[in-house]
Amino acid sequence: MIPPRYFDRTSQRIEVKEKISEQIIASNREKEETLLPTPSPATTKPDKATKVRLNKTYGKLPLSFEANQGQTDKQVKFLSRGNGYSLFLAPTEMVMKLSHPLVYSKKDMDKPGQRTESRSSANVSAVLRMQLEGADPQARVTGLDELSGKSNYFVGNDPNKWRTDISNYGKVKYENAYPGIDVIYYGNQSQLEYDLIVAPGADPDSIKLNFTGARQINLNRRGDLVLRVGQEEVRQHKPKVYQEIDGSRREVAGRYALRSENEIGFEIAAYDHSKPLVIDPVIGGYSTYLGGSVYSDVGLGIVIDTLGRAYITGIAASPDFPSTSGTRWDTDYGDVFVARLSADGSKLEYSTLIGGIYEDDGYGIAVDSSGNAYVTGLTNSPDFPTLECLQKRAWQQRP
Repeated sequence: MIPPRYFDRTSQRIEVKEKISEQIIASNREKEETLLPTPSPATTKPDKATKVRLNKTYGKLPLSFEANQGQTDKQVKFLSRGNGYSLFLAPTEMVMKLSHPLVYSKKDMDKPGQRTESRSSANVSAVLRMQLEGADPQARVTGLDELSGKSNYFVGNDPNKWRTDISNYGKVKYENAYPGIDVIYYGNQSQLEYDLIVAPGADPDSIKLNFTGARQINLNRRGDLVLRVGQEEVRQHKPKVYQEIDGSRREVAGRYALRSENEIGFEIAAYDHSKPLVIDPVIGGYSTYLGGSVYSDVGLGIVIDTLGRAYITGIAASPDFPSTSGTRWDTDYGDVFVARLSADGSKLEYSTLIGGIYEDDGYGIAVDSSGNAYVTGLTNSPDFPTLECLQKRAWQQRP
């Protein structure tokens, strides 16, 4: 179990004034057009139909699992983000940090300083942990199906702490998490799946899933596992259980079994023990977290280049691992993100996080003929990564 202490950067923060003077904000917004390069005629803002297409394809993007290279707590092996949640894979547990959608008024969006204060007080996350009870903490954990996209983190003004060119994978495999049983995580932006692959002769009864962070756990009539997290619910659909025999899939009857208040196992009907068995639960149903038009990760600027690729900037939650001291906690401030999607929307080609200890927002983005992205926005962080520019002077003028 992860030690009970905060890994969140907010534990290192003290109360400070969060507003930058209106004069500085107004000045920055007036200069935004001149700071951004003038887009070439081939670099355009997307029309309504393009935005709708991008929204649909984004939901179908496979989850990308980042190898942990120091961007979060050292006990985390891989991390990922989907719509409304962050996912952390530690040696014997999966941790989901679920964020309520944030809905900003037009007034909030027009006054970033006020939105920072509103965001920090209103955005509360819930944390759900799934412990592989009795699993081997030394099990080999590897990324599978490496993706072309890379992740970068420019957080703080110390270049030694920046992390770049981080590999991403489509799946993460825990080899022999239980004797003869592998666990593989994968999914897309809207749902997470994990396969429990039982080798011939292995015992599926050894699988024990212990949940913390849920105030209530029950099974509905369809056999779905319903977990009440705060005022919301997360649903694990009834598991698909099958074997591949002679090139065809054969379904095996199976269901969840409530073994104690927080412990879940599986009841599996008779099957061929000489062949591998796959137990495939799907985690979904957190529609309240994913609903609405604005999430905790907010896209505020988008352009399309000459090849049809989409460049997006906005605010993203930082990859801070949640504390075990409680199941609900105030999230930290967000950072600027810059991402590029392939022309067909099937690949996240790169994703970069830029920020400091307080909220940092990306508002505008433009792209030159070489594919270089230029971003403007607002920072509240004294340690924002810069090269001796306006940011330092702005902080010197803070009230």
